[in-house]
Amino acid sequence: MEGRESVTTVEGQELQIGSENGTLTVGGVPVSQSDVEANNGVAHVIGGVLIPESFPRRVSYDLAAQPNSGAISSGVEGTVTFWEYSDSQTLVTLSLDNGPTGASVSHPAHIHNEGDGEIAIYLSPLDGTNRNEANDGTSARLVDRSFDTLAGFNGYVNIHESVENLGNIVVQGDIGSNATGTLGAGLSLVDNPTTNTKELTAQPNNGDFSNGVPGQLRLRELTADQTLVTVRLDPDGDGEFGDGPTQATVSHPAHIHGSGGAIQDYLSPVDGTDSKARSS
Repeated sequence: MEGRESVTTVEGQELQIGSENGTLTVGGVPVSQSDVEANNGVAHVIGGVLIPESFPRRVSYDLAAQPNSGAISSGVEGTVTFWEYSDSQTLVTLSLDNGPTGASVSHPAHIHNEGDGEIAIYLSPLDGTNRNEANDGTSARLVDRSFDTLAGFNGYVNIHESVENLGNIVVQGDIGSNATGTLGAGLSLVDNPTTNTKELTAQPNNGDFSNGVPGQLRLRELTADQTLVTVRLDPDGDGEFGDGPTQATVSHPAHIHGSGGAIQDYLSPVDGTDSKARSS
């Protein structure tokens, strides 16, 4: 590569050749081993993943178990992943290493600012109940932040025991500028995705919300075999979504049921303190 300022990939992308602290870089990634003889030429080993500019990206961060004084005293381990969705939106998924915790509660999750510790972004809670095939111990949320913004965010992720016991943090991990994430190829998103919206009617009941809460279910095509299902609630019944929380000290579990009433799919619960009153 001597004397060259860039190289062209198979798909036609130009990668700049440079130097950082005396180390050769290609596309901003350091070359860890050069001039490796191969059967069909000479290879150069780099210390990272190069993703074509036209392809969505993802970055994952490990979340460590946090010992605490709650029901899940040893904590659990997990992963948070940022999936590039559009220029201004990112899909954030959470997964626990061993699936659902088996707790009788949902576990709220947030992205916090590093400096003041305040909640910067609400993520979708994880439903702790029922270790079965329908509940895989994951959650997802489409947030209004670009991939680059989140990948460079100065903060961390907390997953708590419950809305009532926010002080008990069961999982935590640094993200963005505070951690080294694992970069990879993102979702193969479909062009011109189909969106379908269903109205959810309030159901009278004998609980704290005796009149029920109206809502909306939105199905959004992601890939050839994946759909993003978003639940949005309207706690004050004014026909507007995302303008206030339910103000409950719990999360509200949600499911897709089959015709016989059995749970077919677990949806992410809605955090009662979330001002957007939604989950995906």
